[in-house]
Parts: sequence; C-alpha cells; structure tokens
Amino acid sequence: NMSKTIGMWSLSLLLLAGTIIKSNAQIEIYESTETITDTETTTEALLGPIGLVADNFASMAVDAGAIGTTQLEEAVQRLLSELQRNIVNINSLGMAQLNQQIDQTNQVFLGNPDCNPAWNVIDFTEDVSRQLNVCTAPLDNSILLLRDNGRSMLNTAQSFVEQISQLPALCQGSDMSPLNFAFMGGSNCILEGMSRLNQGLAQAMHNVSLLVSRIRHVAQQQLSQAEQCSELVVTQMSNALYSQRVNC
Repeated sequence: NMSKTIGMWSLSLLLLAGTIIKSNAQIEIYESTETITDTETTTEALLGPIGLVADNFASMAVDAGAIGTTQLEEAVQRLLSELQRNIVNINSLGMAQLNQQIDQTNQVFLGNPDCNPAWNVIDFTEDVSRQLNVCTAPLDNSILLLRDNGRSMLNTAQSFVEQISQLPALCQGSDMSPLNFAFMGGSNCILEGMSRLNQGLAQAMHNVSLLVSRIRHVAQQQLSQAEQCSELVVTQMSNALYSQRVNC
C-alpha cells in the first residue's frame, strides 16, 4: 500500500510538472517572435534539443515539487492551529464555568474570614488552571510531535527539490559521483537523476501526509478525552466550592 501511495505521489508530481510544461509551451508559442539570446544559443549548443527538454523538465519538476511541499506545509500549519485552538477553547470554557462560583465563594470567605483562613482566590484559580492543563497535555504533546517531525520531514522534501534544481548544472560538470551515474550523457543524467530524486521526494511527501493524517486521528481521540477530563475537573471543583460555601 505504501509503495502504491508513493507511486501516486510520484505520478502526481510528474503530471503537475507536465501541466506546467504544457502551459509554458503555450506561452513560448506566443513569444516565438522574440530574438534568441546568446545564452539560449550557448545552452542549446551544450545540451542539444533533447538536453534542453530534459533541462526544462527538471525546472518544471522543481516547480511541481515546490508546490507540493508548500501545500503540505500549509496542511501542517492548519492542523497545528486547530489543535492550539482546541486547547485554548477547553481551558477557557472550563474556567468560564467556574468563574462565577469562584467569585461567589471568595465573597463569602471575605465576609467570613474565619470560615477558611487558608483561602486564597489566586491560588485556587491557578490550581484549577493546572488541572485543566493536565487534561490537555496529550494535545500539547501532539503539537510538539507534529511541529518537530513535520518540520524535519518537510526539510527532507525540500532538500530533494533543491537537488533536482541542481541536476542540470551537476550533470554538465565533471563530478557526478554523488548520483552514481557519471558515465551518462547530460540529458540521460538529468532524466535518471530526476527519476531517482523524484522517488525520494514522493516518499518524503508521503511521510508528511501520513504524519498529518496520524496526528489528526490521534488528536480527535485526545480532544474527546480532554473534554471529558475538563468536565470532571469542573464538576469536582464546583462541588468543592459549593460545599465550602454551605459549611461557612
């Protein structure tokens, strides 16, 4: 299943690159009356027609990879924001449900200081906040996991995009040993390099997608548990405050 998914990522990148190539080809038709520069002539002389196609395809693959990694980065950021909002909402709701009772109890104790000499409204409020934070701690852990691992995986994907962008220059140079196909000609080198690097890019993008999916699934369970935990904290604290007011 994983190999099929990676294959789909790889195919998607190639299709997206092909779409961009087609779009650029249409643009080139309209601009065909422009004078060919010395740089373009030199590039064609070095690479030849097939080499130019390979060079352009590498450029389009870079654009496609950049688009894909950007979309995944946005997905990571959206999920991070969603988890952070959930934590804030749970803690804020819990405190809001207790604020009135805390204030009522504080007024009772201020009017009757002998009822509970150790009472301190600030300490009590901070204790409630700590207990609510315990409820949302698993969500905090998911945020850290998504932020750290997501950034690392995105960096890996972006490194493959960067390597693809360097292929044309690398394949025209004398040292192609990092890719282990120094024996190939320029265009073959580019195409072979793209094939290998595109698989690595697809794997890296699949890993990010899988991380987002897994964290989202786990976070849904954590959110439900955090809400139940928060309700329990509110109930226990509410009963404790009521009991102290009644006994004063």
